[in-house]
Amino acid sequence: MTMTIPNNSSAKRITVQIPTASDDAIEAWVYLPEGGGPHPAVVMAHGIGAIKAGGLSPFAERFREEGFAAIAFDYRNFGGSGGQPREVLSVPRQRADYSTVIGWAIAQPYIDPHQIIAWGTSFAGMHVVELAVSDTRLAAAVAQAPLTDGLAAAMMSPLKNGIRLFGLALLDRLGSLFGRQPIYIPGHGRPGDLSIGATPDGRQVLGPPQ
Repeated sequence: MTMTIPNNSSAKRITVQIPTASDDAIEAWVYLPEGGGPHPAVVMAHGIGAIKAGGLSPFAERFREEGFAAIAFDYRNFGGSGGQPREVLSVPRQRADYSTVIGWAIAQPYIDPHQIIAWGTSFAGMHVVELAVSDTRLAAAVAQAPLTDGLAAAMMSPLKNGIRLFGLALLDRLGSLFGRQPIYIPGHGRPGDLSIGATPDGRQVLGPPQ
């Protein structure tokens, strides 16, 4: 079933649940510009481990002000979207979620199906680069600070942390074959911490050392 938003809606942002083949709904915020449309639309998602509530609103609101319908969504297993176990990252699933939301956008009467743009930042920028060459429904794509070379990014991590992360990833993969619970690691951390993003910026996220 396709959920639509009335053309005469006066709300600037509406939350929708977009169905998927796995029955785990994707939660999206739809920012509607003035007028009845059809409007060009920007489908957008966040980077690795992040959710739409973590900073996508200013971008979406600016798109709306410029006359675009902005659709910011959480991947399955993250944020307001369904799916278990929580916060488990799958590149194929995230790209499939982009495709699902793009398809949903095309079906809305207030959106121009020939003016769909994919937008992604950081890890999502990597998805957008792939979508730009594979999804013919897109009119354009915007990759903000995209991850384009996973090996190069991994090499930036201290060797000790890289070895630990690889070992945990291997254990997690083997454990999944036997139905074990996922192994979780922090998404952000201070330099030297075991995390995906162990950078000086992690101090701002986590606060001062205890």
